[in-house]
Formats: sequence, structure tokens, C-alpha cells
Amino acid sequence: MSKKEKLFEKMKNNPKNVRFEALRNILLGLGFIERQSRKGTSHYVYTKDDIILTIPKKTPLNQIYVMEALDAIERVLQEQEEE
Repeated sequence: MSKKEKLFEKMKNNPKNVRFEALRNILLGLGFIERQSRKGTSHYVYTKDDIILTIPKKTPLNQIYVMEALDAIERVLQEQEEE
């Protein structure tokens, strides 16, 4: 099991204590494109195909942002398995 897979499993088991940097690394590793919506904001937007996630740079992240990201990650992993 790779380091990112272990981190993903850890996030699934405890979505309340997730750091922004950890989630960012997983998303970028899966091919998501990162952009900051405007200067002066703490929110980052991650896109891949038709998936759009907006995540604030805050540690720890609120559980709702982590759950949305986990759903998107699982969707991308399923698509990769089907190929």
C-alpha cells in the first residue's frame, strides 16, 4: 500500500482531523488542477473532468469539505479502475 493510499484510508476513518496539505497532495497526485479563485482569498478550487471542489486553506478542515473530497477521490479511483 502506497503512502497516499494509507493517507486516504486514514482520512476515510477520521475525516475530522485532516490537514489541508495532506488533502491537497492526494488531489494533485490524482491529476486535479489547483487554482486560487482570486488574490486575497483562502479558498482553493480543484477541478478534474466534471468534478469541481472548493476547499478553504484551513487546518484542520471542516468535515463536510473532507467528505466531499473523499467522494470525488473515490469517483476518480473507480474511473481509473474501469480503464
